[in-house]
Amino acid sequence: MKTYDRKVFKFDKASVLCQCCDKGYEVDITTERDGFRNTKCPHCGYEQMVWIEFRAIVVPVGINPSKRT
Repeated sequence: MKTYDRKVFKFDKASVLCQCCDKGYEVDITTERDGFRNTKCPHCGYEQMVWIEFRAIVVPVGINPSKRT
């Protein structure tokens, strides 16, 4: 039987690509609600909507994986 350690990752920003100037920028996602967000590109001022969806991503991590039998 394998024992796994659980790690929790918290995301507070998401990367968005502007549809007008093709430059990336970050959006604050500290509120954990699914749905559309209005964003404005800091480079060209273009406003666009993005869909933010929160999902639980579970990744098993082996404890002391160097001791394999």
